[in-house]
Amino acid sequence: LQDIRDLELTIGKLDYYYSLDNLRSVGNLTIHNAKNFRYTFDRLIDAPTIQVNNSSVLESSVPADPQLSKTDTRAQFGRIVSISNNLGISSLSNRPIVAFNKLTNVGQTISLVNNTNCTFDFKRVSEVTTISLLDNEDTVLPLFPGLKAVENIHLRGIIDT
Repeated sequence: LQDIRDLELTIGKLDYYYSLDNLRSVGNLTIHNAKNFRYTFDRLIDAPTIQVNNSSVLESSVPADPQLSKTDTRAQFGRIVSISNNLGISSLSNRPIVAFNKLTNVGQTISLVNNTNCTFDFKRVSEVTTISLLDNEDTVLPLFPGLKAVENIHLRGIIDT
């Protein structure tokens, strides 16, 4: 399976790993109940990169499983290189690493809302229209060292400078 119009995953208590090793393109990527999500998009070094042709959403309305947070709390999306519209991440908790290691451009908005005690890695993002970081408690503001231009930045919440 290489191309999917819309991929929507709802993660249960234990089924946090899905093998999509040949995936190259997806229209909309949505991961619901991401409390136990780990490696879906970063397992194989030689797997193809992924283009998200519309938007991507990662959300959870409940805290991560305490047993998971003691072992491995990475959510890695190292194969995603481009998102044509929006990337929204909301209501995650206790995630020391949420990594988008190869993501270089997001066509419209990166939105991080109501996340608690998370660290986000966007080190290669060079193009995005809007960055919106709202009410992310105990979450360090992500760095964007590769960012060349952005039109809008919206920050709200406790900002530790």
